[in-house]
Amino acid sequence: MAGVGKIIGTAGGTETASVMRFMDAVKVIHVGETVEWTTAEAVTSHTITFGPEPDNQHQIPPSSNVTMDADGARHAYLSSPSDAVHSGFITELPQDRIGLAQAPFNLNSATRFRATFTQPGIYQYKCVLHDELGMVGVIIVLP
Repeated sequence: MAGVGKIIGTAGGTETASVMRFMDAVKVIHVGETVEWTTAEAVTSHTITFGPEPDNQHQIPPSSNVTMDADGARHAYLSSPSDAVHSGFITELPQDRIGLAQAPFNLNSATRFRATFTQPGIYQYKCVLHDELGMVGVIIVLP
């Protein structure tokens, strides 16, 4: 993989705080490379959205151009900075639900989203739930 975008949060519990930012929000890659976003935060959902935001009724599921890889990760291919792709909600295991045993931490169990870029350009993305808090990013794709 060309790079990994991180969504950072707390381990959960009854008192929580979240960092509403994509870590490494600017990534430089080359055509044909794939970027993966992973969350290990059980408290807050996030999205990776290129292009216009889906309406409120269509924010939870991914857009129709998102497929699922054999390992369960969601995956999209972008060929233009104007492509519209929406990951759907990216959410980790429900660690802080009262009355349930805490699930063991397992990076492979996190909901993941991958994007492969087939053409050069500057691809802007955001979390539709937290973009007003600064949760935005850019993928610069070189030839």
